[in-house]
Amino acid sequence: MNKLLKSICLIAVVMMTLPVFGQTLTCSNGTSQQTRTVNGYDYELWSESGRGNSTLNITASSANGGTFNCEWSGTINVLSRAGKRWGSNSTTTVSSVGNITIDFEATWSSSDNVKMLGVYGWGYYPNGQAPSGFGTEIEYYIIQDRGSYNSASSGTNSRKRGEATIDGIVYEFWTAERRGQASITGNGKTFMQFFSVPKNTSSHRTKGLITVSKHFAEWAKVGMPMDRLYEVALKVESYTGNTGNARGSASITKNILTLGGDPNAFTLTTKASPAVGGTFTKTPNAASYTPGTAVQVTAVPAEGWKFLNWSGDASGTNATASVTMNADKNVTANFELTGVSTVNILKDGNFPANSIGSSWQLNTGEIRKFGGNIIY
Repeated sequence: MNKLLKSICLIAVVMMTLPVFGQTLTCSNGTSQQTRTVNGYDYELWSESGRGNSTLNITASSANGGTFNCEWSGTINVLSRAGKRWGSNSTTTVSSVGNITIDFEATWSSSDNVKMLGVYGWGYYPNGQAPSGFGTEIEYYIIQDRGSYNSASSGTNSRKRGEATIDGIVYEFWTAERRGQASITGNGKTFMQFFSVPKNTSSHRTKGLITVSKHFAEWAKVGMPMDRLYEVALKVESYTGNTGNARGSASITKNILTLGGDPNAFTLTTKASPAVGGTFTKTPNAASYTPGTAVQVTAVPAEGWKFLNWSGDASGTNATASVTMNADKNVTANFELTGVSTVNILKDGNFPANSIGSSWQLNTGEIRKFGGNIIY
């Protein structure tokens, strides 16, 4: 291969991995919606009535997926998102698409208390299963982080349908009604909303793996069925109303949407306790596992720490344990300090002249200084 061809190939590889900068969506002066598709991700910025100013700067890359930065001020309600949109003619269903996961990481700040970070999208009821008087469309949320206002439990005629543990988090499942509102089928529509929201605020998070398909499966068990998919995306939303005081920003630094695979796969959530005590490895190392897979977890203590034992869905004091994936599992590697060495590295003696003290004596817990005692 000649040098010119090598250079061209190298440039091509670099360009595939570099983020896409310079593509910005803007809503202001009455413009309420902007969309664009980059690197296979469908981006949308939506601002109610085009009030205030909002921007979405696309930073997509092959390494981190559909990433973006967004800012808003003076808005009523603003949504920034990136994912996959099949559209209203979609034949893709929650069963045919396979397993849907989103690996995400974000930082965000908003002056609003009505705000949400998580999965967002639209789908449709199975034929003949929409409630009487409601359209077939469903607006759905899988909330990861939010403000003090809980949209799931505070919606119109909201109703808790059940709860389940997914990806190591206990979620509550709620439905709510939307009447005379805008939807994917037009304005002034009546339709249902589906929610998954962490039961405990301590489970709120801004990074991690979201197994979207498991939410769909658990919803179906509690009377929240969904069939065709219109869209699935990672979204930031912030609502102020007509106060004009809205102000916020977000940086989505990872948004890797994966479609396909076994929708019945299980996830293994691992952590070190305390976090500084060490790390762990998983073999095989994967985001999810087919039923029956045996996963070897190995604890690796940090310097000055030692492995104590396993807790959760693993047990024992051996540094390596085996976990059989027949459900979502949570495993904790517990570490403890190795302690202070009992070997004396000093001998009884005298401090040098003009130093802070006159002498020391081992194992007494004190330094003798100018006739006084300094406890250490």
